[in-house]
Amino acid sequence: MALALIVVSCLFAVTFGLLLFGPNRAPSSSSTRPAAQPESERVRTLEAEDAKILVAELRAELKQVKRKLHDQRASEKDEHDLVRARTEVERSASQQLEVVRGELAHALAELAKLRADAETSRTRGR
Repeated sequence: MALALIVVSCLFAVTFGLLLFGPNRAPSSSSTRPAAQPESERVRTLEAEDAKILVAELRAELKQVKRKLHDQRASEKDEHDLVRARTEVERSASQQLEVVRGELAHALAELAKLRADAETSRTRGR
């Protein structure tokens, strides 16, 4: 019976020790908590720095893409303006050509009339 009392007492002491100093104890000791806290803060800091770097890289890439898009739009606008100007020049040239053709036809008609008058006056003079 005394032996059982000693065994139960030892088991009680071991259980009590595990409850106070075991791995599942409450965070009341200052020896283990500061080591864990800086590690988690360090991880958070590294993650925040990585996120900031990633955001900066993505912003730079976004600026480049916006610049390329702006350049592309400006190039397309220039090409569109060039096509429009070329069409306008061709239209103007066609109109001028029609005017010159009309003037040429009128001049040829007058020349034919003058030649006919000259022939008529030559034949009368003879």
